Amino acid sequence: KYNLLSKVKMKNKMIKNLTLLSIFAFIISLIVDFGEFNIYDFDSLPTGVESIFIITLTIACIREKLMNQRIFTNLDIWIHFGNLIYFSGLFFLFILSQKNIHNSEFANIFSIATAVFNIIKNITYSIGVIIHKNSHKHSIFANNLI
Repeated sequence: KYNLLSKVKMKNKMIKNLTLLSIFAFIISLIVDFGEFNIYDFDSLPTGVESIFIITLTIACIREKLMNQRIFTNLDIWIHFGNLIYFSGLFFLFILSQKNIHNSEFANIFSIATAVFNIIKNITYSIGVIIHKNSHKHSIFANNLI
């Protein structure tokens, strides 16, 4: 959710168009998949498509943000890094999960991997919030001294 909302602030028109295209393609994949939907089974098609779009858009955003000199004090970049780590780390598990979710060994691996990547993502988010807060605190003090 944050990833798509942050695209509105992007200066690059290609990224904005890619965002709109990805939303449209994701909705199409949901409509196509809806006919085969079973509430008791996990469906990996929408999750895989969503992961591909989020990874692609996140890389595009990171690429644009690299032009900025103060990249690591920007909260957005840390959230993008967290999303990139999470979705790229779990992408193949998302794809394989539909066929293997009833396999207890796979379910255990899936649970552990999801928890580990979620913890890494949350640590990345936390680092971003702390750095962002500290960078703004110092800039406020610097403005008061002038």
